[in-house]
Amino acid sequence: MSDRPFIADSQAFARWRATPDLWRPVVRDIARAANVPAGEPIPFRTGTNLVVDLDGRAVLKLFPHLDAGQFVSERATLRRLHDQRSGNFVRCTKSHPPERGRFGG
Repeated sequence: MSDRPFIADSQAFARWRATPDLWRPVVRDIARAANVPAGEPIPFRTGTNLVVDLDGRAVLKLFPHLDAGQFVSERATLRRLHDQRSGNFVRCTKSHPPERGRFGG
């Protein structure tokens, strides 16, 4: 499994996010751990976090520790949507709050 890099600040995260060769191994490892085929992850270009399409089957969003509050809020929202809908409308698996300097996803 790839080590999740230490990200000291928002500028370091922006540099990491802008370099696919750095984040692809992390994305593939997270997808593999969740049993989601990743193939060639395709990043969404907008937003401040790294959000990638995993072969049209799932979307993965990575949060640096700097955005831990946003992570908690979005996770709660996705769980609420999931509870209100039937089927697989929203699936939130193995989400963990970001550790200081690391990622949650």
